[in-house]
Amino acid sequence: MKFELSEFERELLMSLREGIAQILIYKLGPLYPSLVSLTSQSGKTVTLGVREEYVGYRFEVFPLRVTDNKLSSKPDQIMECSNVNSHCTVSILQKSEWDEPASDETKAVMLGNPDGATTLYEGRASDIPDCAINQATLQAGIEITGDDGGRVLIATSMFPYSLYVSGCDFSEAFDPDVYERIKLC
Repeated sequence: MKFELSEFERELLMSLREGIAQILIYKLGPLYPSLVSLTSQSGKTVTLGVREEYVGYRFEVFPLRVTDNKLSSKPDQIMECSNVNSHCTVSILQKSEWDEPASDETKAVMLGNPDGATTLYEGRASDIPDCAINQATLQAGIEITGDDGGRVLIATSMFPYSLYVSGCDFSEAFDPDVYERIKLC
């Protein structure tokens, strides 16, 4: 299965190429960022979140969701963007997720009955092994690069309804090399 952004979502992202003035990060759950609102230099708001898509038995993925919603609640962190504030390149981050049968070593440390246990992975589409039970490719984030050297990455996590956000104090760590980049503008 493949989950892509809509044309409307892509147009919203393209509006960010003029530069980012501010990033507002919201934590709706107990641990990680859940929503991120980017304010462009002209004052336009683009909000990034997560949607859930069911792929198969005990396997769902969380593609990026892009809206023009302005949030009225107070953000948990505000990042000023002095280094991505003009003439930006916007790229979509695409990754694949899959599950495969859990190894005997993994089953040995599981609680309960490990029969039918699987392990979830993320990477590039070329990383998916032949033994994958379920698989999906999803547009899961964005990378904004300013021509003055700044870079911001925001992407969905495998942890449900959570986002990775570069430079955020409470974001989980992530590997940017997992993603393929699709240049929008």
